[in-house]
Amino acid sequence: MFEEEPSRRAKLIGAGLAKPVWNPEVGRAMAAGEQGEHQMSGNPFTSHPKEVGESYGQHFGHAAWFGVRMIGGGIACLIHAVFPFLCVRTGSQTMNRLHAKLHGRAEKANWERHPMI
Repeated sequence: MFEEEPSRRAKLIGAGLAKPVWNPEVGRAMAAGEQGEHQMSGNPFTSHPKEVGESYGQHFGHAAWFGVRMIGGGIACLIHAVFPFLCVRTGSQTMNRLHAKLHGRAEKANWERHPMI
């Protein structure tokens, strides 16, 4: 269809402005000119939710929803470990549902929700 514009990181590295350096906080290599963009500034409770296009309350609700379901799936797996005839598909179904839900959220207007990608 149409090509994406190269990211700022790709432009900096491609221009030879700096050798990429691994940044453990971000989990990837970054060009020197890009380093300052990812430092935590402002309120730490709202900086990540803002990066993904949510308010603190929206992010809290989504993260709590996922967490509760992950705990439920984990408990089902522990029950299945002791009693193999119980919760036979519960753990895998929980993982599949969570993956589908998270994947669907990430696909929504990716350029707006995840400006760092």
